[in-house]
This record gives sequence, C-alpha cells and structure tokens, in this order.
Amino acid sequence: MLALWQYHMYTYEGHLSADLGLRRHNLRYIDGLDIRLFGTDDPRVKCHRPIDKTSKSTSSEASFECLSKWINNCSDNHKSCNKLHARTGENREWLPARLVKIIPNADGVPEIIKVVETDRSNDLPPKIEYATLSYCWGREPFTKLLRSNIESMATTGMPVKDLPATFRDEITVTNRLGLEYIWIDALCIIQLDAEDWSLHSVTMAKVYSYSAITLAAAASSDAHGGLFRERNPASINGAKVNLKWPSHELEGEFYLVPTDPWEKAVANSPLLKRAWVFQERLLSRGTVYFAHDMLYWECGELYASELYPEAGPWDLQYRYKRFDVADRLPSGVQSVEDYRFKHVYTELLTRELNAEKTVTDEEMFLYVWASVVAQYSVGKLSKETDKLIAIDGVAEQLTRIVPREQYLKGLWKQENLSLSLLWRTETEEEPPSTRVAPSWSWASVYTPVDFNFLFRAQTEPKVVTKVIDIITPYNEPESLEISRPPALVLQGPLTECTRTLAFKLVEEPQHDKKSHQVLETT
Repeated sequence: MLALWQYHMYTYEGHLSADLGLRRHNLRYIDGLDIRLFGTDDPRVKCHRPIDKTSKSTSSEASFECLSKWINNCSDNHKSCNKLHARTGENREWLPARLVKIIPNADGVPEIIKVVETDRSNDLPPKIEYATLSYCWGREPFTKLLRSNIESMATTGMPVKDLPATFRDEITVTNRLGLEYIWIDALCIIQLDAEDWSLHSVTMAKVYSYSAITLAAAASSDAHGGLFRERNPASINGAKVNLKWPSHELEGEFYLVPTDPWEKAVANSPLLKRAWVFQERLLSRGTVYFAHDMLYWECGELYASELYPEAGPWDLQYRYKRFDVADRLPSGVQSVEDYRFKHVYTELLTRELNAEKTVTDEEMFLYVWASVVAQYSVGKLSKETDKLIAIDGVAEQLTRIVPREQYLKGLWKQENLSLSLLWRTETEEEPPSTRVAPSWSWASVYTPVDFNFLFRAQTEPKVVTKVIDIITPYNEPESLEISRPPALVLQGPLTECTRTLAFKLVEEPQHDKKSHQVLETT
C-alpha cells in the first residue's frame, strides 16, 4: 500500500493555514484523511469549543444545551429568520391538517401519541408550536397512518415504544424541547391513499415553513436508524500542535482539525440525497442535523456545530464575505439576509458562471433557477408525482426575493423562457410511467439534469427563437398528474438536422490485474 501526503497552504484574512491530505492507494480502492491546520489566533479557531469528554452521545445533556442555545439565539437575535419565518406573517396561526400529540407519563417521559385533526379539535391551545421531522423512509415496514387505523390513532393512540427508532427519538427531542406537537409525514398523511396524499402533499412546503424547528436524521438511511449516536469526543475535538516546517513557511502553534466536517457529516449524508430535503432545509426556520459525530445547526444566519457553536470554518458567512460578488448580485438579492438563499446566488457566481460574464437581473434569476433545478434533480424521489411539488416551496420563496411572472411546470413565463428550455440529461432511461410536466420541461424526466450550456458559454448566446404563447388545456382536472400537457407556440428558424454518433475507446484503470475498454458515444 502506498500513502501520499497532499499539501495546500493559503491565507485567509491575513492568517496562514494549510490543508493536509493523506491518500492511501490500494489495488482496489483509494481512501484518505483530510485535516486542516489553523493558527491559534485565526478567527475561525477562536470560536472553537471542545466537546466535553463526558458527552459520549448526541443525546447527552451537553448536546441538548447546545441545541437550546441555538434555538433561543435564532428566536431572539436573528432578524432575517424572524422576518422570513412564516409565523410572523398574516397567516401566522396556520396549522397542518393533522399533528401528532405527545402524551407523557407521570415522570414526563413520552408514552402515547395521538393523531389530531387540527380543524376539528376543540381542545387545542390558542397558539401551537410544532416540530417537523426530515428523514429517509428506507426499508419498511414501519408504523404509518392508514384508513384502517386512523380512528384508533385519533382516540386510543399508539404507544411510543411501537414506533420506529427515528420517530421515537424525534418524540424524545420534541418533548425535551418543551413542545407538545410534532409533524411526521407517515403519521400525518394517510398512506396508500391517493386522495389524501394529493390533498396534503401540496401543503408540505407550508408545513416546514411554519414549524418551530426541523429535526433531521442525517446519520440514518431509514426510519429505523434513529437520531442519536455514540461518540468519542477525543476523536472529534482536534488538537494543538507545535509545528516547524521551514520549507513550507509553517512554524509555531497550530490547531489541527478535520477538514470541513459539515461536508462529510451533513452534505454527503444519506438524508441530503432525498429530493424533498432540498426544500425542507431551505424553508425551515432552523434545522438541527443529528449526524454520526455531533449536532449541526442551520438557519438563515448561522451554520454551526457542537464543536463550533457560534459558527465554523465551513460557515457560509465566511464564504459570502470571501468573494467580492456583491456588485454582481441582482438588486433584490443584495438586501437578502438569509444566507441559505444568498448562498445559491454567490456559489453560482463564484463557481458556475464565466468570471467575465455580466448578467442582468432577469438573466441572473434564470441562472439561479437553473442551478437550483440542477441541484434538486440529483435527489431521489419515491413517487414520480412528487417531482414538482417537492420544489414548489423553493420557487415561491425565490419569487418573494425577486418577483417573477407566472410559474408553470418548473419554469417561468418570462422573456428568456426559450433559454430555460436548454436543459439536458446525461442518462437515458425509459419514459416515466406518470406524466407531471410537458416534455419541454426538465420535470418531465426523472434523471439529473443540467444547464451547462448557459453556465459555461464563453460568449452571450444569441436567441433566435421566441415563445409566442403557452396553450393550457381547458378543464384540465386538478391533479399531480397531467393527461393533456400545456403546449408551447414558438417562432423561429426551422432547420433539418441529423444526429450522428461518434465513438471512442476509453482505457479504464486496472483492477485486480484485469483490464477492459469502455466504448463511449458522443
């Protein structure tokens, strides 16, 4: 086995730091370890708070104390979170059609849950705060709300011990936070009932927007995995080292920490591979991720963890300040205080768009939406009919920031609608059995899509086609599926073309002394 160190040194706001990567090469695989060295006076280290050595689980008192501080800080001090949070608007008393009520025993431990119909119950308190759960369904079976058990779930209820681990843990967290109600899709929407799903799934964005907090099971791939994990604080906290490396100008006292724990623990978790989560995390007031090593927090003004409770080296505030892009943001976005939405714009500017490219507000919105769609389309959906409703809430929130015209099947009716048609998919699969969008919309396919032509073009594209009209069928029934899709009326040159296939042989790396060639088509 061969081990190689990779090294990169850089300066951030006048402070020297370095990334070190160890790569171990095997005949079968490559793995490695990434660590970062910060000077002890670096501002990104000053907010470091070692996890108490007695906190050997993410269910510890120390973890919950940290979580409570995040929630209180967001509620008391985050102006943008309070401004954008749905409960501060005109319809602040809105509630989901159903909620799960937690009924504790005499010792205060959750014992029974009941499903409550919020529009029919007369004993609900005047103001209800509830938590939401973001999780992977994964393997079944597990307890769900069905037509056959809805009456008993509402009257006698169900013992908490009979629920899957993730549900039980969420109930525990909700109860410890002093909340009496929770919303879990499997228990608040009747499963295997198309009518109930169609009625309530379209309000999903609202459910997360109005919740007090979202609890995210980042370390679990199914409903049985639970929220909590055992851990060794000593392996998480990092360490101070005295370093002398003259050849690389590194000398003095440094703090050694794992590189970007957020990326590994949250961004690459099984949970964030779900398409629905893209919307859930952007619309929730605050989300706490129960990862394999610690708790992570995300809201409109703060990304944090137990190790960096007031912000971390990966924090998006730093990313935004790091790039001089403010003058390139649309006027409506420059005043946006929610870093989650601002990040969509800044990442696009710094990573995707040609640095020399100047764009109008109208074009920028197109690019941003294309970027959102590309990120969202990578996620997995259990139901084909969810393709559009799982992103509708993000579309609505973006239009509050930069008002747009009519939203139609994943696209906007605006001057550059023709450019919105320039999406592509790299994989070919059988057409979906259920149609939720016309063939000209990216939502008509169930594979990842991209708009690389827009992002990578070296020159401004010349638009020769104009959308004259969009014809929507009359009397189309309200449904997640469509039987007669809307039609585009285009004006432009019509050219006959022939598709040709070019082939090339690509030599693949050797594995176990075997070699083969792959035939690629372009």
